[in-house]
Parts: sequence; structure tokens; C-alpha cells
Amino acid sequence: MVLAAGGCLPARPDEPLQGAVLIVLDTVRADHLSGYGHSQPTSPNLDGLAKAGVLFERAVSCAPWTRPSVAAILTGRYPATPWGDEVVAASVVERIRGAGYATAGFTEGGFFTRKFGMDRGFETYAEERGAIVAPQPGGGIANTFRQAEAWLASHKADRFFLLIHTYEPHAPYVHRDFAEGMPMGAIGERFSIDLLDRLQSGELTLSRPEIEYVRALYEGDILNSDHFVGRFRGVLRELGLDERTLLVVTSDHGEEMADHAPANIGDHGHSLYDDLLLVPLIVYDPRAPKAGTRVRTQVRTIDVLPTITDLLGLPADPDLDGASLTPVMAGADVADRPAISGWNRKGRLRASLRDGRFKYVTVLDDPTVRRPVLVSPPDHELFDLARDPGEKTNLHAAEPERARAMHARLMEARARMRRSEAGPSPAGVDREAEERLRSLGYVQ
Repeated sequence: MVLAAGGCLPARPDEPLQGAVLIVLDTVRADHLSGYGHSQPTSPNLDGLAKAGVLFERAVSCAPWTRPSVAAILTGRYPATPWGDEVVAASVVERIRGAGYATAGFTEGGFFTRKFGMDRGFETYAEERGAIVAPQPGGGIANTFRQAEAWLASHKADRFFLLIHTYEPHAPYVHRDFAEGMPMGAIGERFSIDLLDRLQSGELTLSRPEIEYVRALYEGDILNSDHFVGRFRGVLRELGLDERTLLVVTSDHGEEMADHAPANIGDHGHSLYDDLLLVPLIVYDPRAPKAGTRVRTQVRTIDVLPTITDLLGLPADPDLDGASLTPVMAGADVADRPAISGWNRKGRLRASLRDGRFKYVTVLDDPTVRRPVLVSPPDHELFDLARDPGEKTNLHAAEPERARAMHARLMEARARMRRSEAGPSPAGVDREAEERLRSLGYVQ
């Protein structure tokens, strides 16, 4: 038998996995990865991982910003409060730790913090604090992956679950791989957070070349993130873990690139369009007999942790909103999973139902507005995603019966959402945490 890279024998389908790694690349929209059809080669390493595993073409996040979307990933549940700002009170990671796995999380803080309960279930939890500075000497994505790789090397004989989260693709955008030679206009060498206020107040309006330049900077940051995923796979091989480790890569939400609201370019949290909700999801199980599978079936990010626990051999938890994707990966379940989204942090509170082909969006009866938006979407929207994937033609007036039916389904689904696992929202954050959130554009 030929030895696999790193010296370990390839795992057989009936052999248990030794561990699992979940990588969350913040603010990555699926359609800007080359593996999802983008024209620029933004994700060669992720594309390679997809060719060895399973790529989900339509993975839907439940929220267009980090705090509720990450909480939903970790809990396998939809957020409990209207704004998704509760403290995580129960996490699927606790079940993994309870099953005897060493658990560690390496994050870059902000909303991915102990303050909001994101550390539940982790024996080791490291988060960066203070303002994000670009470039980031001694911090950022290089430091996050370096710490995670060191922890993994010290636990290579253990059963393990490792979470890695980086803000690298999030603004500010600094990498110029695809931007060299392009006119900078009012942007400068990097797209900085302080530009967001000028854009969203209407003080600054970008020309088409400037918009393309911002997109190129964003894609350079995606490419840099992809580099570290590739390097991490190399570490797995060096440690002899590649053929015994489940590797899952996803994102919490996407990013506005002037598709619907040019004033919000480089930002998120303001709408429920697919630009902000469709994220990459790639699952590599070294035991799987088929490689390079592309799944068209619609799935949700709340399905990620239930899938990981299933593939690790843990029993299913029937109380979760998410469910394992193993039947989907095996081709035994091809029905689109209805996806509920909402919990936006800007403008009027909205909710959406995406049933695969059609998507319905409505405002909710909540008078609270956390932050106004310069251009607000219509109160009610209906899109035929098969014919209009860019969500440009609102069919709400043209198809009132379908809109009413989807509204009823959405309201019924929201009424069923569990509320018992949410802790109270914290009163505030400390100075270092506030500095970090401000440097990410979340605090004005």
C-alpha cells in the first residue's frame, strides 16, 4: 500500500475520523471565488480542496453580519432575539467536547468573542483585541493560523475539534494582487474603514472604475485568505493528519460590491440580498469515495455543525434547527432546505424565506432602527432566482398569491423558532473590544 503524504495511511470509509477543523473566512461571498465561477483566480487552494471534497453551490447564511450569523453556525439554531444580539448560551461545540475531543478556537475577536458566548465548549480560546491596523504587524491572519497550527501540532495524537476564524477578507482591503495598474481615484492604495461613513452619508460617490478597483482590492484579500488555507492543508499533511481530518471551510456572510447599493460598497448588514447571504461551503472528508462533487441543493450554514458532529460519529440532536448534510452529500436528499434569514443590523428589521427557486423578503413590525441606510430596499420583495439570480426584478406586485403564501410560511417558521437557549444581551463591551469593532466599521 502506498503511504499518503505525511506518512499516514489513507482512512477507510469505515474508520473514524481523528478530528475536524472548521475555518470561517469572514465576509466572503461565494460568487467571488474562482471555484464558484468568478473570472479572477481568487481561490486556487479552496478550489483544490473542493476538487478533493464537496462544494455546495447554494449555502445560505441566516444573517448579513457577523454576530448572529456566527452564533447560528456554532449553535445550529436560528437567533432567538429580533436583532440576533443574544449571548450564546449553548453551543454544539459543548457536545463535541463532552464526547472527549480536545477543543480549541482561534479567532480575531470583534463579534467573535467571549463577551458574546462564542467560546462555549472550547478548552482553549484565543481572540485578538484592540483596533485592527492594516497592515497588522504581529497579528491578523498570519498570527491566527500560526497559533492554530501550533496548537494542532501539540494535539496531533488527540481527537480534536479546531475552529479558525479570520477577518482577513473584511474591510479594510489592502492586498493589490488584482488591483495593480488600476486607477485609484478617491480610494487610495487601500480601501479603509473611514471611507464607509463618507460613502453612506452621500458625501462620496464612486465612479465605475473606482468600484472595480474596490472589488479588486477585496479579491486580493480573498486570495490572501486562500493562501493561508493552502498552507494549513500543508501543515495537516506534515503532521500526518490530512487523511484523518474533516476540513470544512465557510464564511459567515457576504459583502456589498455595489450590486444593489453602491453607497454600501465594502459593507454588509443592510439588506438580505444574496450578495450578503450566499457564502462558500466546502467539506472535505478524506474517507468519502467521491471527490469533486458539486451540490446544487440549497443548504444553510446552520447545517454546518450538525454535519461535523454526524461525520465525527456523534448522535444527532433533534432540538437543532440545522441538520446534517451527509444525506445531501451522498445524493440521497436533493430537496432544497428552506432558508430563513434576517437579523439585519441596519435599516428596518427584515426577514426572508428562500425556498430554492423563489425568495421572499419583508419588513417586520419593529419600530427600532439601529442605523439608517441611505438607500433602503422596498418593504416587500419577491424574486424568481432561477430567472433573476441578481435579484433585480421585484415580482411582489405581479405575483401576490405567491407572495402571500411565502409570507405565511415565513411568519409560521419564525413563530416556531426556539427562544429558550438565548442568554441576555450584554450591557456593553470594554474599551479594547470597542476599538476593534470600530476598526471593523461596526461602531460609529
